[in-house]
Parts: sequence; structure tokens; C-alpha cells
Amino acid sequence: MDVLKNKNFLSLFWGRLITNAGDSIYYITTTWLAATITDDPFYVGVTSAVILIPKTLQFLWGPLVDRWNIKPVLIFTQLIQAALILLIPILYYMQLLTIFNLLPIVFVAAIVAELGYPVQLKALPIILPKNKLIKGNSLLAMANQSADIVLNALAGILLAILGFATLYLVDSVIFTLAALTFSLIKLKNTSSDTIKVEKFSLKNYRLEMKMGLKIVFTSMIWIFLIANTISNFCLGIMYAILPIYANSLGGEEKYGFILTAISVGTVLGALISTKLNKVPIGLFIASSFILAFILWGIAPYMNFYVFLLLFTLSWIPVGAANIIIGSIMQSVIPLSIIGRTNTVIASFCAIAMPLGSLAGGLLVRYHDSRLILSLSAIGYLAVGLTWLLNKKLRNLPNSEIIRFTDFNIPRELIDVDTMEKETRNHTNVFGGRE
Repeated sequence: MDVLKNKNFLSLFWGRLITNAGDSIYYITTTWLAATITDDPFYVGVTSAVILIPKTLQFLWGPLVDRWNIKPVLIFTQLIQAALILLIPILYYMQLLTIFNLLPIVFVAAIVAELGYPVQLKALPIILPKNKLIKGNSLLAMANQSADIVLNALAGILLAILGFATLYLVDSVIFTLAALTFSLIKLKNTSSDTIKVEKFSLKNYRLEMKMGLKIVFTSMIWIFLIANTISNFCLGIMYAILPIYANSLGGEEKYGFILTAISVGTVLGALISTKLNKVPIGLFIASSFILAFILWGIAPYMNFYVFLLLFTLSWIPVGAANIIIGSIMQSVIPLSIIGRTNTVIASFCAIAMPLGSLAGGLLVRYHDSRLILSLSAIGYLAVGLTWLLNKKLRNLPNSEIIRFTDFNIPRELIDVDTMEKETRNHTNVFGGRE
């Protein structure tokens, strides 16, 4: 089965492509707007932190994701974002826009966006069989990053030509188009046919949230979450200082090119991940992240074009690792608990990024942005050394043979019979058999 012949996957793919195009325009425009209206790098860090904070809260709605019907959530999250983004140019034209009313809008929009992404992750293992998950995830990642490649490069130019108010209007239309695309997904029933969940109550909510936490922290997953926390703190620093660093090099266009380098590297990693089915993931992640640390660390001290090349190469391991680990989690965790488990992982991976953004905004007030950008590569070193020095992580097998037991996930926390049944059955939720 070719995943691109699956109409439901195509609708999810194009919807993801469009919504990430909107996200790219929104992020660049908002961080640049914060720098423009405040002329203070600290508020750029605050704005970046406000965008990132909702990522740390995903574990709170994990049990809800396991209950939600996919299609309505995909549609309404896009429409709500479109409406919220429209408020920013309205406030501007009314001469009421300040950093203090921009930040609440940014925060709510980020929460709504984070509600949509776990639902997309939940949809994929229902649409596709286990042996197609890496390819499906790779294509979705490429949809994500392909939009970034084009729009990160163009957003700076469009920002200079159109101005931020017009660009926000365009962005609102883009999110509306994403909602229309997600509406093309043909659904039957996502609440009871393939996934059995208890009736919602606060008691069940607490128990289910605890189960997600228990799966993560009684297994081997928590070990690499520690490294990811350090890495994401450093990434938070990087994202906060990039507008300042780019401005020192020439302005909006340079900012767009740097963000494009991140996207190109991530796409290359996603492409490479499809060829790594038989490569032991432990050794791959350990060695590639240490190499990426070296490339990133020296990049800021090169001329701009060499910097772009080295910085791009340093993001390839991130693109590949995200696809491989995400696909493995989808294949070893049952659909009935995948929402709460993935949101716990996402929350703890993201929890340090807002703190890093705040730290970056403060550090760049007193130190050269090039030095801070170089030092932020330490996050990659933390990941590489964790996977290299921990024997169990280092010896993880390839994605084709890995099972939940390789992560030391307690058997009593997973209904193995249900998991095997879900792996075999990908019907009833979306119209037709794959």
C-alpha cells in the first residue's frame, strides 16, 4: 500500500502542510513584532517563552485526546487560531496594540495549536498500519518542514514588503484553508469502534493522567527525557536570540534564511529516516548528535554562508531522530493510551524551552549573541552523551524489531492483547480498509 494513495492520509498531509505554513508566518511575524514594538531583547525572549509554554501543558489534556473525535478537533483548532490571529491587526488598526495585549493572544493561540497536534499523532496509527508509520511520519514531517523551508525564506521578505498587519490577515486565511482541508477527511466513528475508554469523570481523568506518567517514568523513556530537557533548554535560548543575531547580520531576510536552514536540515533528516529501518537507533542517535554539536558550535564563527551550511547539517539528526522515536512510540504503545502517553512525553520534552527562551533574552542583553548561539549547541552534546553512555539506550535495536519490552515498559501497564489487536486492525474509524 502506498500511503499517498490513502485519501484520508492525503487530507491529513495537506492539512498539516497548510497549518504549518500558517505557523511559520505566525512565529516569524510575532517574534519580529515583539522586537519591533519593544526594542528590548528580553521581551523577544518572553514572547518566545509564551509561545512555548503550552507545549509543557500537553500532559493535562492527554486523557481528553484519547476520547476526542479527530475530525472536529482538527477543524475547530484551525478556525479558532484564524480568529485569534485576526485580532492582532484589528488592535493595530485601532492603535491599541502593545506587548501586553499581544502576549495573551499569543498564549491562547499557542494553547489551541497544541490541542491539534496530539490529535494528528493519534490519527496516524489509525489511518496507517504499523509497517507504514515511519513513512507516514516522515511525510508529515516533510509537510511540516517543507512549509517552513519556503515560508521561512519568504516571510522575512514578505514582512518587509507587506508589513506585519497584512501578513497576519494572510495568515488568518491560511488557517481557515487548513480547516477546510481537514474537513475532507472521511470519518465514521472515533469514539468506540477501535478504542475503548471509560466514561469521562474527574476520577477517571486523574487515573488516566497518572497512567501516562507511570508508563513514562517506570520505563526507560525517562532517561532520554532528561537529555531532551537539557537540549530543549538550549534550543529555547537559541530561538530567543536568533532575531537579535539575525538583526546584527542584516535584518529580516537573514532571520528567514537562518530559520530556513533549520527546516532544510530537519527535512533532510526526515528523508534519511526512511532509510534507517535496519540501523540500530541507539548508536545512530549517540554518534550523530555529538557530530551535530561540533558543527553547530563552530558555525557562528564562520562567514554567513558557511554558517548556514554547518547549521543546516547540525539539524539533520534532529529530523531523523524525531521521526524514528515518534514512529517507535506509535508502534509500541496501544492506541487506547497513546494520547496520554505522547502528551506526557511532549510536555516533559518541552518544559525547559520557555525557561531557555527567558534565559536567552537575558543573556543576550549582556553577552555577544554569537557566543550565546555557539554555547547553545551544548544541548546536542547532552543528548549524544546520554545515548552513548547509557548501555540500554546505546544497544537499542532497529525500528523493525523493537518492542515495548526494549524500553522496559512494565507489561502490567499495557494490555498486550489489545495492543496486538489494534496493530492488526486499522478499520472502523476511517472509511474503508487500507
